[in-house]
Amino acid sequence: MSEHGDRERKIRVLVAKPGLDGHDRGAKVVARALRDAGMEVIYTGLRQTPEMIAEAALQEDVDVVGLSVLSGAHMVLVPRVIDLLRANGMDDTLVLVGGIIPDEDVPALEITAHRVLWSALLLLGLCALSGRLGEAVGALRDRRLRATFALTTLLLSGNWILYIWAVNHGFILQGSLGYYINPLVNVVLGMLVLRERLRRAQALAVGLAFLAVLWRTLSLGEPPWIALFLGVTFGLYGLLRKTAAAGALVGLTVETLLLAPVCLAYLAALEAQGKGAFLHGGPVRDFLLAGTGVFTTVPLLLFVVGARRVTLATLGLMQYLAPSGMFLLAVGHYGEPFSPAQGFAFGLIWAALALYSLDALRAHRQGARGR
Repeated sequence: MSEHGDRERKIRVLVAKPGLDGHDRGAKVVARALRDAGMEVIYTGLRQTPEMIAEAALQEDVDVVGLSVLSGAHMVLVPRVIDLLRANGMDDTLVLVGGIIPDEDVPALEITAHRVLWSALLLLGLCALSGRLGEAVGALRDRRLRATFALTTLLLSGNWILYIWAVNHGFILQGSLGYYINPLVNVVLGMLVLRERLRRAQALAVGLAFLAVLWRTLSLGEPPWIALFLGVTFGLYGLLRKTAAAGALVGLTVETLLLAPVCLAYLAALEAQGKGAFLHGGPVRDFLLAGTGVFTTVPLLLFVVGARRVTLATLGLMQYLAPSGMFLLAVGHYGEPFSPAQGFAFGLIWAALALYSLDALRAHRQGARGR
C-alpha cells in the first residue's frame, strides 16, 4: 500500500458485549459516534464469550477492542479477553472497557477478618441467649479441646480465605467443584484415617471423581488446585470436628474467638495505614462486610437445626445446593468460560455424586429396616 493509503487507513474498532447482560443501547450509541468520527466499527452483538470476541478481533484485524460490561464481571471477563488477544499475537491492540465498573475489590484476607469478627460477636450473643456461654468458656479452658479447635480454626480460615480469593479473581467454577467433591473427600478420609470400609458404590464414586480431576488436569494443563484445596481442607475440618466434644454453636463460637484477636489486630493495622475498607467505601460495602457474620452464622445454624428434622436423602441433596448455586452464578451471570473439557469433568463429578447419594440412601433404608 502507498504512503498515502497508509495515512488514510481508518482505525478499526470492535465493540463487544461479553457476558450475559442483555442491554446494548449504550454500546450502539458509542459505535454510532465512532462511525461518525470516521472509524470503521464492527459490533459483535449481545452475549459474546471472550473466545468469540478474541476470534472476531483477529479475523477483522482491528486496532481497538471496546468492551461493554453491565454485569460487574469485569475482573472475570476482561483479563480473559486480554489473554486470548495476546495468544493471537495482538499484543498492541488497545482494549477499552466501559459499563458498570465495580469499586476495587476488598482483599480476601480483609473480608475473612471481618467475617470472623462479626461472626464471633453474633455467636457470643447466641450463646448468651441460649445459656451456653459457660460451655464455650469451658471449651476454651480445656487444653485438649483448645488444641483441636486451633487446628480446625486454621483449616476453616484457610478455606474461607481461598474461597473468597477465588470468587474475587474469577475462579467461582473451581470453588463450585471443590465443594462438589467434598463429600467424596470425606469418604476417602474415612477410609484412610478412620479405617472405614468402602462399599462398592462408594469406591466407584471415588474412582469417577479421581478420573474427573485427572481429565481436568490433562485437558487444561494443570490440576484444579483451588478445588482440591477447598475440598480437602473442608474434609479435614469435618474430620477433626467429629472428634471434638462440642456442638455446632459452641464449636463455631470457640473457633471464631480463637481467631478474633489476630483479625482485630490485622484490621487495626490496615486502618492505621489508611487502607481499611470498613467505613470508607459507602454504606453498601459496610453493610456487606458487617453482614458476613450473619451470612456465615445463620445458614450454618439453620442447617444444623434442619438436619435433625429431615431425612438423610433430603439432607444429602441439600449439601449440593451451595455448589450448584455457585456453578449457575459462574456460568450464567459472571460468564466464566465453560469448555467441553470442563463440562466432561463436571459430568463425571455429578455421576459420582449421584452414585454416592443413592448408595447413602440405600444404606440408610437398610439400617432403618434393621432397627
